[in-house]
Amino acid sequence: MDGMSNDAPLPVAPSPREAAAALELAARSTAKTSGIGHRWTRSLLLAWAAMTIVVVLLVGLGGIPGIVIGSLIGPLFAGTVAVWAARQGIRARSLNGRYLLAVCLWAVLYGAALLLGLPAQAGDPAYWLPAALVTAVPMVAVALLPRHEERAS
Repeated sequence: MDGMSNDAPLPVAPSPREAAAALELAARSTAKTSGIGHRWTRSLLLAWAAMTIVVVLLVGLGGIPGIVIGSLIGPLFAGTVAVWAARQGIRARSLNGRYLLAVCLWAVLYGAALLLGLPAQAGDPAYWLPAALVTAVPMVAVALLPRHEERAS
């Protein structure tokens, strides 16, 4: 003997009924948190779409004050969302590919709207109203896509 004792009790395996109950509880918990995360992601994307519409209209129709205010809203929104998300402790699986796709499409459309619109279309609602709506489309579209679980059923 090596002089070391092993007095720790041996773990007792759960009964089949206990194991099944634990697995069922884990599955319900996973489904619940996944649903919460998906609803949070959907709300984030819809809020981002609304923020985008406001910012594009401010930048395009508001002159220099609109550009300044619009330029401040985006970072404030992003910072607020980042802090809030970190405090929630929820990470939706849909944040992976869908979220990245929405953000990339949004960035291309937002950049194009500003590049084509400023200064040539400054103050022209015929350009900025459609531009604001088109820029928000990726966020709304991805927010309204059904979850993987909803598509499977």
